[in-house]
Amino acid sequence: MSKLTWLHISDLHFRAPQNDDFRIMREALLRDVDELAAKESLIPDFIVITGDLAFSGQREEYDLVREFFDRLLDIAHLDKDRLFVIPGNHDVDRSAITPGATSIVESLYTRDKVNEFLGSEEDRALVFRKFRHYRDFISDYFGDDKEQYFYVKHLELSGKHIAILGLNSAWASGIVEGDSGYILVGERQMREALEASKSADLRLALMHHPPSCLSDSDQYVLQPLLLRQCDFVLHGHVPPEGAVKPHYPDAKAMVIGVGLGYEDTKYADTCNFVQLDFDANEGSIYLRLYKKRAHRWETDNLVYYPEAPEGIYRFPLRLDWSPPSEESAESVPV
Repeated sequence: MSKLTWLHISDLHFRAPQNDDFRIMREALLRDVDELAAKESLIPDFIVITGDLAFSGQREEYDLVREFFDRLLDIAHLDKDRLFVIPGNHDVDRSAITPGATSIVESLYTRDKVNEFLGSEEDRALVFRKFRHYRDFISDYFGDDKEQYFYVKHLELSGKHIAILGLNSAWASGIVEGDSGYILVGERQMREALEASKSADLRLALMHHPPSCLSDSDQYVLQPLLLRQCDFVLHGHVPPEGAVKPHYPDAKAMVIGVGLGYEDTKYADTCNFVQLDFDANEGSIYLRLYKKRAHRWETDNLVYYPEAPEGIYRFPLRLDWSPPSEESAESVPV
């Protein structure tokens, strides 16, 4: 049978020194990945981590991330080129935000200005300096020295050409408390990533923030771009109750959110495995929930997803790509 499986994790929030509760939860997660491979044959072909690797974007926090990644890849029997990560707002080192960078971001109040900014390598360098420790870690761990604010990686798996679109939705974060109005991907970033992935049979977009958190201008172009042309949009950032959205109206993409490492105990810690069965034309999301009192990850997630018997959400595959109409979004030269 032709199957594809991935593991989706987000919001690790590593800090130094480590919080004992978080450490116990992550240790349980590593055990869970190992046990599911042995008991359920849930063996990931790749792993995605959708942001907030660190808690405050500090260098020593990424030393802990490195150790966790090494152990996770060892347990999953995967090489580093099968691990895909993006930054989140907690990967921002706020001490590196200069008045000049703040002024630039505060001036981005239209789609055209956002696209003009993203097209300027010099302006990006000033604003993106706040990701300096995240960028250093990525460069050292993955051997990727090229400055880029997004990436597209290509895989050939299960007879499919798969594109992973790593988008940065946190590049404007850190300007105001709560980032209200400053959660942006930017049309240029979306279009460039889609253009670089247009040959793929299956497109997965990774972004830290859920679509509902994006600025008004991004929401306007998200529907005709990412949600129609990608098959999955994977995100983190928010407490994920109800975060599995089968489909937005008039959109192809399934939107899936997860998150763990929340300080507030009222929030659920979740991750998931997604398995696509191309022969059966069916997908399954194995919803994993951390039970804090038992210090275990379990499949029983019915409290959050009543339509997922035994914590498994099944859905038909919709891989019928169709381009957006030009009426849906004004074209922007890139």
